[in-house]
Amino acid sequence: FVAGMEQVTLGTDERPLGAWFGRFSPPTVRMIPLIEDREHLLAADDLVREYLRGKELEHMRVFIARSDPALNYGYLSAVLLALVALERLDALEQEAGVAIHSVIGVGSVPFRGGLAPRTVDRVLATYPSVQTFTIQSAFKYDHPPDAVRDGIAKLLTHDRQSPLAIDEGRATRLLDGLVARYQAEVQELAPLVNSVARAVPRRRLRKLHVGLFGYNRASAGVSLPRAIPFCASLYSLGLPPEVIGLAALTDADWSWLRATVPSLESELADAMRYLDRDGIAWLPPLVRESIERARSLVDVRDTDTEHREITREVRRVAASSGAPMTELIVRAAALRHFLG
Repeated sequence: FVAGMEQVTLGTDERPLGAWFGRFSPPTVRMIPLIEDREHLLAADDLVREYLRGKELEHMRVFIARSDPALNYGYLSAVLLALVALERLDALEQEAGVAIHSVIGVGSVPFRGGLAPRTVDRVLATYPSVQTFTIQSAFKYDHPPDAVRDGIAKLLTHDRQSPLAIDEGRATRLLDGLVARYQAEVQELAPLVNSVARAVPRRRLRKLHVGLFGYNRASAGVSLPRAIPFCASLYSLGLPPEVIGLAALTDADWSWLRATVPSLESELADAMRYLDRDGIAWLPPLVRESIERARSLVDVRDTDTEHREITREVRRVAASSGAPMTELIVRAAALRHFLG
């Protein structure tokens, strides 16, 4: 960092660095903690409390990841982790007297947060205590300009409220089963996902994290692409990633989830519009069980038939390892209004 070093001298030269280079601006740099793994999301208040120690701040920002937790732990787990983190941060705000303005990183696909112009109200109802929602490219460029402007206006005029109340003990117990089941299914899907992900067009260059489930975790023996090509690959195959791991849910679990997070049912229904029900047989048995469980939880009749035809062609090409499939993936993404 160069912030705060304007008056520093080097060696025997009595002139400060500012005399050589001019004014250093800003004079200080404040870090925004980014929390993205299960351990620290469940203890977000402890992490931020430690950061606040010895500082006199009136406010601060904390970034809650949404895509990486979904990739590592599954769709429902990512929702629960974010809600627990936000409730803990709200309690810390009252305790410390420091305004904590949470930021959440959300994409348009439900798996990564489900923020699109038409779903702004739903996302605000799920994360009412969040101050800032990231706006990603699908929101801006895959919808009519007027719809985008209206969505942005709603976000800008939203007043931060208390977070959703969540039974943390029950959420934590549910996480254990959901995460284990999701990761078991993803290990079976990894070869297929990786084969299709190579054809997903790159929208941005990102340096990989190392050590998380999705990024070359050697202990699991599985390497996956980042969240966007992961979602794009599965949607292009007719398998919404939101359904992976849902076989771990009991009826009681689902009743509690629906009561706690009312938006989940409609969000899952949005995802399942792109499920190719006739393409289930080619999937691993564990994944088929989760698909059937998802179908028992949400009744979706309005499926996208044009998207389904494209996914069948993608599967045919993937099985033959012949013709390129990038154009097919892009066509399917255009119908969904997001790549991944």
